[in-house]
Amino acid sequence: MSERKDEDEQVVSLLEEAPRPSDAAGLSSCSPRIVTALYCSTMAINGGMVGAFGPSLETFHRTTHLSPGQLGTAVLANRLAKLFGTVLWAWYAERISASAARGALSAPLMLRPHAAMAVGLATSAASCAVIGFTTSADALRFVVAASGVPYGFTDSACIMLTLWLWRSDAGRQRGAVAVVNVFFTGGAFVTPILVAASLHYLEATVWPAFHTLAAAAILAAAALSCTPSPAPERKSSAASRSTAELDAVSSESEPSELLPKGQSRAGVASTGDSGGGDEGYGDEGGGTPDARGKLGEEEARLGG
Repeated sequence: MSERKDEDEQVVSLLEEAPRPSDAAGLSSCSPRIVTALYCSTMAINGGMVGAFGPSLETFHRTTHLSPGQLGTAVLANRLAKLFGTVLWAWYAERISASAARGALSAPLMLRPHAAMAVGLATSAASCAVIGFTTSADALRFVVAASGVPYGFTDSACIMLTLWLWRSDAGRQRGAVAVVNVFFTGGAFVTPILVAASLHYLEATVWPAFHTLAAAAILAAAALSCTPSPAPERKSSAASRSTAELDAVSSESEPSELLPKGQSRAGVASTGDSGGGDEGYGDEGGGTPDARGKLGEEEARLGG
């Protein structure tokens, strides 16, 4: 039994030590903290875009002559597009995870995760640049709505890639996810201040906040495109690990594990053999030492 368990453990260890796509790309040469910092900056940009929309609506109304209802519809379209971007990332992550299970470096016709995020950030940068200076109502509605797709894609990507990056350390994994989410809140807090300052000091304009976000998105996209991506969790490895664990449990299971606490198989067998009762479990068979002693005392008293 122990030899079979050792063989299963060796198989699982070999699967876990097998090269992953990120290893081939050289992730070990790039500090996980640096990669996490890039995810934090991406989340700060997403939060900044969300925070900048609200204080800018009055300026959008004045420069494009869109009604409050039309602006509200554009914001709603942005949130729906964000949902689509989230679903798009889920589909993309499933494809690259399945590809990693087959041992391929990337799925066919698929960008690696950081390259895909860089494309999303470049799209966000273009959206922020247009929002900052456009006076066209149609252009504003389209860009506000379309900017939700890269927002949803990169938002979900940051969380999942952080989990993949720190999966070997559960404590740091939880801390990294918390920090990444904190940066989203920080971005949503800072950009309304920038919008308020530009409205007050720069003749009621909002372009500085959006152009700052555009510059930050370009820098983050460039940095992500130069860093290797963390490897997805291999489905085959997880399945093999589960199978090995089940085999080990079934091979090591003994009937003694089903007995009451403190009672061994040897004790049950000896008790059953001496007492001739029902498996030695109860006093019905008279097999326990106390029961035999009481019967002897009773026979002696009656005989006397």
